[in-house]
Amino acid sequence: MGTESNSPGIADLRSRILSAASTPKWSTPDDLSRMSFEALTTRSEGARESLSNGSIHLAGGGVSGSSASFSDVGDVMKNFQKLVTALGASRRGYTNLKGKIAADVSSLTNLRLIASPFVGSVVLDFMPDIHPSEELSPGGQPAILDQPTEQLSDTAVSEALEILESIKEVGPDADGSEFLASVSARGPRAATAVRDFARTLAAGDFETDLSWRIPGRTTIRTILTSSQADHISRLIVNRELDKDETSIEGVLRTVSDLSALYVQTDEGLESIDGKDLPPEVIAAAHVQARVRVRVEMTIQQRPGGIDVPKYRALSMEFL
Repeated sequence: MGTESNSPGIADLRSRILSAASTPKWSTPDDLSRMSFEALTTRSEGARESLSNGSIHLAGGGVSGSSASFSDVGDVMKNFQKLVTALGASRRGYTNLKGKIAADVSSLTNLRLIASPFVGSVVLDFMPDIHPSEELSPGGQPAILDQPTEQLSDTAVSEALEILESIKEVGPDADGSEFLASVSARGPRAATAVRDFARTLAAGDFETDLSWRIPGRTTIRTILTSSQADHISRLIVNRELDKDETSIEGVLRTVSDLSALYVQTDEGLESIDGKDLPPEVIAAAHVQARVRVRVEMTIQQRPGGIDVPKYRALSMEFL
């Protein structure tokens, strides 16, 4: 009769533990406990089944007991989702402010909320909206060599936390910092999303603890004070990383050197600040003229989290 230590189950468990221990992948006891459980429940073949999960832990002046402003928390959730989607879109080549993100990028980066209270703070637990098997092995396709093990939401949330964490390395001279380089490399759409999320945390006076746990990986975590969040948004605005250049083509509906120019496009009526155009360009313009206006575009957020595009004319060409 074989001993318990020689049973196939124990031998398999020992093999998995030794395999995982060859390269340390955990940094806290919670990581080790979670990853040990994941090793026991993970299938040796096929697509990944375990879900990633994360949390946004809000404390600070914006929290009283285990409650916070409904509006402020809503803005945090909306802008974090926008940040994750923007970073996922950046990896697929969608970096400009103008234009829509592909539907599959939005669906693959959607997060689902699981809310829970914690004494003295508010905790927002979240996870991907799409199960990993649906994304990594659609239609039940068999596993292939070098098949991805991370969802797009894994990559996007991880990047978000790494960007936010990098603000702590910014000294008195921010130019040349890893933070500015990371934000700039991902384009104005992502920069705007980082700006708005950080601005929301600062406005809500939150001290924010964000974490993300991918099965088999160490927890990614960053803790931001409201002043660090404010520093993030100000740096992006001051370095104009949230600005994009694009063009608007259509028919002039108004001409004025005092108020906005209105251009009728296929998408609707666009309001453009034309105060920086040369006087001779305004004088030569007339209603019903077809024009192409080169503009500087930013996205401003109104109360309630409504995004509104703003355009400033750089030049105007008559077609």
